[in-house]
Amino acid sequence: MPNSLLSEILQIRTNCLRAVRLEDDLLKGDLLSGYILTAQALAALERIADGLTNHARAWTLTGPYGSGKSFFGLFLAHLLDRRRPGHTVAWDIVVEAAPSLAERLQGALGERGGLQTIAVTGSRAPLQECLVRGFQRLFEAEEHPADLQEDLEKVRREDSRAFMKWLQTFLEVANSLKPGTNGVLILFDEMGKALEHAASHPQESDVYLLQELAEFAAHSHTYPLVFIGILHQAFDGYAALLDRTTQREWAKVQGRFEDIPFQEPAVQQMRLLANAFVETAHLPEFVSDVALHEWRPRTMSAEEFAFLCRRVYPLHPSVFVSLPYIFRRLAQNERSIFAYLSSQEPFGFQEFSATHTLGELLCLPDVFDYLAANYQSRIYASGRARPLTETLERLENAPSLTKIEQDLLKTIGLLNWLGEISPLQAKENMVLSALTPAYEEADLRATLKLLQRRSLIVYRRFNETYAVWQGSDVDIEERLQTARSALESTLSVAEVLQSYLPPRPLLAQRHSYQTGTLRFFEVRYADSYNWESLSLTPSSSACGVVVLCLPGTLGEVDQFVRWAQTDALASRRDLVVGVAGRAIRLKELVQELRALHWVRENTPELRDDPVARREWRTRLAAIEQSIRAELDEAFNLQQVSALRDCQWFYGGQDVSSKFRRGISPLLSEICDALYPTSPRLWNELLNRRELTSQGAAARRLLIEGILTRAEQPLLGIQKFPPERSMYEALLRRGGLHRQEGETWRLVLPPGDDPLGLRPAWDAMADFIFGGLPEPRPLTDLYARLFAPPYGVTAGLAPVLLAVFYKVHENEMTLYKEGTLLVEPGVADWEVLLRRPELFWLAGCRVTGLRAAVVERMARGLNTLPYVMPVVRSLI
Repeated sequence: MPNSLLSEILQIRTNCLRAVRLEDDLLKGDLLSGYILTAQALAALERIADGLTNHARAWTLTGPYGSGKSFFGLFLAHLLDRRRPGHTVAWDIVVEAAPSLAERLQGALGERGGLQTIAVTGSRAPLQECLVRGFQRLFEAEEHPADLQEDLEKVRREDSRAFMKWLQTFLEVANSLKPGTNGVLILFDEMGKALEHAASHPQESDVYLLQELAEFAAHSHTYPLVFIGILHQAFDGYAALLDRTTQREWAKVQGRFEDIPFQEPAVQQMRLLANAFVETAHLPEFVSDVALHEWRPRTMSAEEFAFLCRRVYPLHPSVFVSLPYIFRRLAQNERSIFAYLSSQEPFGFQEFSATHTLGELLCLPDVFDYLAANYQSRIYASGRARPLTETLERLENAPSLTKIEQDLLKTIGLLNWLGEISPLQAKENMVLSALTPAYEEADLRATLKLLQRRSLIVYRRFNETYAVWQGSDVDIEERLQTARSALESTLSVAEVLQSYLPPRPLLAQRHSYQTGTLRFFEVRYADSYNWESLSLTPSSSACGVVVLCLPGTLGEVDQFVRWAQTDALASRRDLVVGVAGRAIRLKELVQELRALHWVRENTPELRDDPVARREWRTRLAAIEQSIRAELDEAFNLQQVSALRDCQWFYGGQDVSSKFRRGISPLLSEICDALYPTSPRLWNELLNRRELTSQGAAARRLLIEGILTRAEQPLLGIQKFPPERSMYEALLRRGGLHRQEGETWRLVLPPGDDPLGLRPAWDAMADFIFGGLPEPRPLTDLYARLFAPPYGVTAGLAPVLLAVFYKVHENEMTLYKEGTLLVEPGVADWEVLLRRPELFWLAGCRVTGLRAAVVERMARGLNTLPYVMPVVRSLI
């Protein structure tokens, strides 16, 4: 065993590592094996037992993410519903932990049995919709009258009174048809998601339904209804961005529920953490008595702490005690602790177990590395990152630090970070014991003094703790507070986003793939401040514009919908308008983005403060990511599935329901209509609006071959340079360079026209030969080719023109700055590529009497019977 990897020895209970999904796990009784009825869970169960006796039957269970609320709800469902597979296991757990509580529950439930459970998992949908889905899943699992199910489907879209009337009918039917039950329990998990939807879409979801449910539950007697909603925060947290009147209404609704706080203390979380480890027999002792003494919580006996520390090996006692506080600081709790044990994240527990052998300990420096690798942006965004930021800066700016010096800095920095919310402090004995037995105590003490001499750490005598030296003189959080006070509360969300977070263009993916031409739409934001002055003209490289409207009120939603249907916008075939349901949270995020940029613009000290700059950049990246996620959710840009949140308009028509796979199919369809005669050329070097330096050089060489070596195979190109791929993709595949007899020639696009070049070719012929024989600007020809319906790219157009010129060189003229170029050379074409505005084109094709004159002169000059050969001979 001494050389065995820890992963070969250790085992973690799988039922402790997964998050509970109430609807799916309700049929799995095996998940309850090993469930610990903690003091917090017992207290909640006591409250529920009292309520069942005293007719209080509506509760909210409130606690932070991952605190075990859903698992407790699953336990409660099996405990109170005798028909559940885990009922016996759950009841045995209660009988063993609190016999008197089991008797009270037995009395409250009565002789008929337990409660029929309906599990509901909330989503960003109306409350009534979530409840209907929960009952439908019950109907899928158990047999109920068909008319009851049909009536449920009818009330899905009706008001709350219709649903409550149906619920009363359901209770009456269940009372007569379910002899093994004594009532109904509705467990509404993730109810906060439905409240978030209600806050942002008050026209679709009314929280008054919850008040009706609570009042109905309180007055139900013969066959009672019990309702428990599971939340991460109180109602006012979800209603924070609503107006004061609405907030008061929400507070009144919450007042109908008894709230049960659900958050385990750190010591209890340690016991839960230890329970996740399967006991391994015959493991020797690896933890020193000093570490056990220094890190033992004062509310836990020495014997219990020693036993738990042995059970959670290879966690060092310092890590074992710190983990609950670490994940509480990250706004997470037990679930994240357990996820830490199971995930394959860098520097996580699983990676440590797979790379270390028996006898080694996972210590605080390992946890520091884990946090820096996986949670850095979240920590910085929370505004509590200073100790960790400074530690990382010290480590990066001192690359010559030894391993023991690095570990001491990481330990002190982590304890400084935790010291703000926990009793854990970077006292000398705690720091030393956190790194034993990995290092000798004498070496640690000597290294502490060395770090002090190098000004990497300081010793605070007033509280006898070490701290990483604060290398930053800029408090980003304090500067943000100043920014928030200095900036006006009113702002144009659209203008701030356009300035500080310019939107990414949206691709017409299918069209681009099928034609080989990358086409995209520019995105512009509109709100009530800028919509009247917003430019709707796309740039020269874009195919159109997508306007994302950001209404702040329901009235503005209607205003933007009417605007999108006006004649001026409806006539535009290159314009798409999206109107979000509402963008309240977006305003809060944008205000923070604006404040961050204010800090950068008004804090000159940032220039010479790398620690503060690092924190600023990380905060900026986090807020930008949040804004992009909020925009993507508001407009469903990638996956249009919940279309009631956003309406899309094109040509004055609502097209929301037409496209379910994102906005890209809509943009591709628009491009198909705009560019029906677009060439189909698959060459990324040539078919671009702006060529790379390599592509531009290759195009110049290709044009040189077209002008000077058209009679040679492959235009004389040797081997496989970049211009060879251009030749193969355009001239060879398009049939523009063909062998006729023993000679190669440049010709018109063939009849089958495999690349669809003929429409653009005909457009050039019409431009040059269709009007009076007078010079016209080359830029006008390019503008015609670039625009619908052709959509030729700026990279391709000069090559097509060179081929066209070579085919018709006897019938067209080229002018540079007003001067006729009798025999344009390669140098002239190089200038044409860079400065097309200097050149003009004209056709000199003649017929009738003029043609006879030209033919007569050509015979006399012994040249071809066309204007330009005659002119060249005369000159």
